[in-house]
Amino acid sequence: MDKPDQDHPKLGFRALANLLFITLTALILMLCLIVIQLRTDMALDFRNKALANLSILIITSFATIALLAYSRYETQLEATVAERTRELKDSMSLKKDIIDNSPLGMLMVSKEGVIEYASPSMRYIAGVRTEDDLLGLNILALPSTRESGLFGYFSMGLAGRPFDVDDIAYTSHTSGKKTIRHYRGVPLKDDGGEVKSLLLLIEDVTDKKKVESELKLIIDGASIPLFVIDPEHRVVLWNRSMEGLTGIRQENVIGTKDQWRAFYDEPRPTLADAIIDGKEGALQGQYDDVKKSKLIPGGYDARGWMMNSKRHLLMTAAPIYDREKNLIAAVETIHDITDLSAQEKRNL
Repeated sequence: MDKPDQDHPKLGFRALANLLFITLTALILMLCLIVIQLRTDMALDFRNKALANLSILIITSFATIALLAYSRYETQLEATVAERTRELKDSMSLKKDIIDNSPLGMLMVSKEGVIEYASPSMRYIAGVRTEDDLLGLNILALPSTRESGLFGYFSMGLAGRPFDVDDIAYTSHTSGKKTIRHYRGVPLKDDGGEVKSLLLLIEDVTDKKKVESELKLIIDGASIPLFVIDPEHRVVLWNRSMEGLTGIRQENVIGTKDQWRAFYDEPRPTLADAIIDGKEGALQGQYDDVKKSKLIPGGYDARGWMMNSKRHLLMTAAPIYDREKNLIAAVETIHDITDLSAQEKRNL
């Protein structure tokens, strides 16, 4: 929290005005007492009486000016405080609207692990009706925390280390709802570096994983051989038709960078690798013919012979982007055109 003098820089002047007002008031009272005493002294001449009256007038004038300045400052200060209060309320309202409408579930957890806040999205993910169903629960003591393997991550976050973990199969302790979640933990620390709370951001990826699984089944059963690699050139999908064409089984290639083994005797970039690296032009010497795809934006077609085989292949590779236009994968399809190439030669 900001210090008071940072929030209201004029508070120092206010204190000074208060001190000045009190001091002048005390001086007026003292002077009045002195004048009264002087007036009772019959030996006091006219000149001293006039001087006393003038002193009272001067000090009273200064006191009046100070009082007016103080009153004006009070008015300005009240207006400033009211404006700051409105701005703070507007800011808090905006932040609340953002949190309440975020698709991410949010939990604010104390340093002891007790849930102190649960966003509306989190209540939906957990399958509960009200925030009270979650408030007060200790995330470290929930059976679901240990069953899902989250205990170590939560302990890490409460110890001050952020974490990010995918594909957590979670069964809600309160509702029994089963979901697949992505967790991100952000420790919140005070000025001394001590953890005061843990912010948990939870994404329900159940539907996404279901679609991915169904899509994988479709691709896996496709009659066209194909494989998919991620931006790090690791194989993430190798369908059954690809197994039949190359003789390389899924379990032996998925998660590796060995896609080259299907075509070459030594490590060399495939068409999909070139798409990931943006070096399609470097493939001209590797294939009989490399050209941009007429059907797929950013895609390329190429022809070439499979090593240790008499198979002639037509390969097509294309980039895969997410909604933000970030490259997340490249897919390559393989067509065995050996018979077509032989027919073309016979027709020459």
